[in-house]
Amino acid sequence: YRANKAFIVATGYEIKDGLTCAFVEDSALKEAAIEASVERILLLDSSKFGLVSTCSFADLESFNRVITDAGVSSQYLKHLQAKVAEVVTV
Repeated sequence: YRANKAFIVATGYEIKDGLTCAFVEDSALKEAAIEASVERILLLDSSKFGLVSTCSFADLESFNRVITDAGVSSQYLKHLQAKVAEVVTV
């Protein structure tokens, strides 16, 4: 399958460890969706920052846009802005 836009979520994000999810099946599906999509959007609320789960699936650079909330720390927000073309805070 191909998609114009893929909206991907993560269980956790840590600067050193990248994006993670809880199940290996999810990581394979997310990797395939990222590869098959024209625009890749990461949905990552502030509760996910600093968390590491079982399976790594992507780097921030894999995404065109990150949508997060205002609860994100300034450290993580600066890191997102350095790695992703567009960061949207809602």
